[in-house]
Amino acid sequence: MSDSDMYPKDSVCRESMVRFVLCVSAMLFLTSLGLAFDGIQAQAFFHISNAERCVEGTGETRISGCTEIIKSKRAFGQPISEKNLAKAYFNRGLAYRGAGRYKRAIADFTNAIKLDPKHKKAYDYRGRSYEKIGESQKAQRDFDKISKPEPNVNSEAKAAQDPSKKARAYNKRGLAFDDNGKYTLAIAEFTKAIRLKPDYALAYNNRGLSYENKGTFDRAIADYLTALKLDPSLEVARKNLRSLGVSPPTLPK
Repeated sequence: MSDSDMYPKDSVCRESMVRFVLCVSAMLFLTSLGLAFDGIQAQAFFHISNAERCVEGTGETRISGCTEIIKSKRAFGQPISEKNLAKAYFNRGLAYRGAGRYKRAIADFTNAIKLDPKHKKAYDYRGRSYEKIGESQKAQRDFDKISKPEPNVNSEAKAAQDPSKKARAYNKRGLAFDDNGKYTLAIAEFTKAIRLKPDYALAYNNRGLSYENKGTFDRAIADYLTALKLDPSLEVARKNLRSLGVSPPTLPK
């Protein structure tokens, strides 16, 4: 039986035009969230309160709805697939994470991954949750699972014989990760660039910015100062220091 075969299709929205409008609106809302169960139909939405709470609810409402689905392994009166069960765990994990209950969120995201190993959002949010409790290495491993280098960047880094070109490729990857909020991964890429090219002032500055974004201000300041030591004219590093209340060193005459 397919997921779409599980759900009744024609019973609710015929009752009245008002109910039809409500059903369609609910379906569109869930679709915009990107969290609805596979095969969900607007007609079935108002039949199953647990599914409604698990998909649309927030906080304890979502937690209770998802918990009932997880316990029974049923939705819309039928057994659900492992993929949909993974989504119930994921939705509950989001609610736990939103409440600051990161360890419970991690457990739910882990269960979602066990049921659906290709669930990229579960890896992403588990990594973010690990970061919240200071487990940066575990966070990085999760981000590694879902990270995709920009086109040609990895091949450029591997194929290039010039260490400076490799360093620029790693710096480019670091910027991409930082732009996406993956600060731990960004720092790792900038560090690779610095190892290949120890006088790479811009990579030091960029790593400092990722440290600053993570809230590790002492390391950020140290990197900005190193960047200016290597390139005193690097104005962006001076601005970054000033933004942290630190006076940059005087330009040599």
